[in-house]
Amino acid sequence: MMRVVSYNIRTGIGMDLKYRLDRVIDTLQSCRGDLIALQEVDVYWGERTNYENQVRLLAAALQMESFFAPIYTLPAKTAGAPQRQYGLAVLSKFPFAAQQNRLMTRLSTQELNPTPRPNPGFADVTVTVAGGSLRLLNVQLDYRPQPQVRRLQVADILQAAPAPGQRTILLGDFNAAPDAAELTPLYERWTDAWAARGEGEGFTFPADHPVKRIDGILLSAGLKVERIFVGDSQASDHRPIVADIVPV
Repeated sequence: MMRVVSYNIRTGIGMDLKYRLDRVIDTLQSCRGDLIALQEVDVYWGERTNYENQVRLLAAALQMESFFAPIYTLPAKTAGAPQRQYGLAVLSKFPFAAQQNRLMTRLSTQELNPTPRPNPGFADVTVTVAGGSLRLLNVQLDYRPQPQVRRLQVADILQAAPAPGQRTILLGDFNAAPDAAELTPLYERWTDAWAARGEGEGFTFPADHPVKRIDGILLSAGLKVERIFVGDSQASDHRPIVADIVPV
């Protein structure tokens, strides 16, 4: 059995609008994940997170290996400082066998009048586990109410997805409910872990009074969920979703 976590950490800014990465660390430690998919992670990004390398700090605190898939990489604000980056991360207690930051269609938040085009920030990793390998796809889909960009992103995910037979977990912040029409191809391809074993509504957003199920964990054939639950935390504007997975 392995425990998988998906958590949009909003760069460590909680519902009180204060930046405290220690609260994210406490939340993740309580989840006890073996594989953790994070969205909205800063690496030397700016004053909002004290120019910290959140991937390095989180990996060190949890004693896990890490992979970072930046969406944006911008020049430093001062000479000699590291590049500023923002994106997704994967933390793992298992060794990485492969790591890739794939392209995904996005509307950039760093441009005026952006148009949909391929951008990085689609984390695709393979880890070595007992008895074989496991592939994990960590995504954050477009947040806008209109579904057009998410529809393109779903097509990107399906194009990158492995052929049937490789055990795969797709997880992340989908920014739309499971019944959203643009997400239908994902739920047809993979099993919704919450629908299979969850109790209650599975709401993850907003963290103080959740009313939306927009964070998900989807499983390919060859994997089964034994338990799944939503963590209780206000360290971000999302709550983490946690699943115990076994091979079948």
